[in-house]
Amino acid sequence: MKKILLISFLLFILFSFNRLCAQYVVELSIEQPAALKANAGENISIEKGQSVELGGDPTAQGGYGNYSYLWTPGTNLDNDTIANPTASPDQTTNYILTIEDSLKCIDLDTVEVSLDVTNIDNFSEGKIRIYPNPANNILNIEFTENLQGKYKIELIDIQGRTYLFEEHKFSGKSKYQLKLNTIPSGAYIVQISNNTEKFSAKIIVK
Repeated sequence: MKKILLISFLLFILFSFNRLCAQYVVELSIEQPAALKANAGENISIEKGQSVELGGDPTAQGGYGNYSYLWTPGTNLDNDTIANPTASPDQTTNYILTIEDSLKCIDLDTVEVSLDVTNIDNFSEGKIRIYPNPANNILNIEFTENLQGKYKIELIDIQGRTYLFEEHKFSGKSKYQLKLNTIPSGAYIVQISNNTEKFSAKIIVK
């Protein structure tokens, strides 16, 4: 009887020790929202005087909670704090979209609205004519009066970046062709100058 009690006591101690040393695995499942993604929409070209709706369908995805929107620059927009504002730019404009969710996560996207101007007069002012406008591969620069000396010819975009720089020596009435086949489409300033005079005109490259 004593042997049975001793064995039972030992088994109880061993069972209790195993329970104390046992490992428990707890599995937790955490659902994390998808990353916040802004969609300012596709780049688009419009005629001057037209309007276009910005933003995607939808303009924001992922993230958590409600979204807030901010479009910059806010000029020429009917509302710069909504998902799909209407833009009526008077020049080619890059609109930056900033989206923030309820957790203060932020994402940005950019869309370009370019003006496709199709009815611009050929430039003609005294000594110089610049045509055609809009231009494709070639821009003609014609001097209608006798000129002497070296002139700088520059093609500058609306952000002030110089895309072409050439120098040419003119003598008398001359015509010069500026090659545009490597120039991206958009609005540019043609500037022709020497030490004493300067001519400039806005052109569109198609």
